[in-house]
Amino acid sequence: MTELNGKKLKGSESFKELRKINFMNNDKYKNVYFRYNKKDYLEYAESFDYSNDIKEGKIKGFENDLDFKKSMKKWKIDQFRDFYGFTHKNRVTGQERDYRNYACLDCLEVLRPDFISSKDKYYCVNCL
Repeated sequence: MTELNGKKLKGSESFKELRKINFMNNDKYKNVYFRYNKKDYLEYAESFDYSNDIKEGKIKGFENDLDFKKSMKKWKIDQFRDFYGFTHKNRVTGQERDYRNYACLDCLEVLRPDFISSKDKYYCVNCL
């Protein structure tokens, strides 16, 4: 049994309640969080100097910071998400958060196995 706001819920009833709450809060989250796109990640990268990481061997195959940033322009969005470890930014607090495998990257609705798009595993059926 699941407990929600002091009320005990059973099986499918708890799922329906959680889903209803998720839809009610959906607009709130959509306005607070924004999803990074390739341009946003490139702007984010410009504020860092990767020279030390290259010298220490954490980033391999590049001689300097400029070469690394040039190569980033050819990256796909999933490569940026893997490298930085986040997908969205909170407009209020400024914190970054990774919603992959947890919520649809477009509407931020919690992903369920029967509701995931067959085109992309990070989006729900309604968004793709």
